[in-house]
Amino acid sequence: MMTSTDCQCSGCEGMRERYAKDPVLLDFYRRRLLEPGWPGELDDVELGYLKSHLQRSNRLRTHWGFPRGERRLTEGGIKAVALWGLPDDASHNAELVRAARRTPDSGAEGETPATNEKVWAVSGTSGHPGLGRGGF
Repeated sequence: MMTSTDCQCSGCEGMRERYAKDPVLLDFYRRRLLEPGWPGELDDVELGYLKSHLQRSNRLRTHWGFPRGERRLTEGGIKAVALWGLPDDASHNAELVRAARRTPDSGAEGETPATNEKVWAVSGTSGHPGLGRGGF
């Protein structure tokens, strides 16, 4: 994959515009946003950045739980893995993607009950998936 500084995709362009005054912060976010579970709720710029990189990299797409070679990346699936994904568990992330596909309105803000239940069981938290994984 290209390094953060030489990527010319549309997703990176939005990030460059947002963090034009702070290249260190730009580099930090561009690396960390690619980690499942780290981003949390995504805004349009972050979603565009992730979608662009997921479309270009089979390895990253698999890490995020999307089937290898699949071109259809749902916003709901990306958002679910951004919120509740686990960086070292692609099978867990794949379950989040499948749950997002089965859930009506999976791209909407708010919670997906089946997904939350699965995440809480895996993460060992009792309410918020970020707790217990260094989230707060």
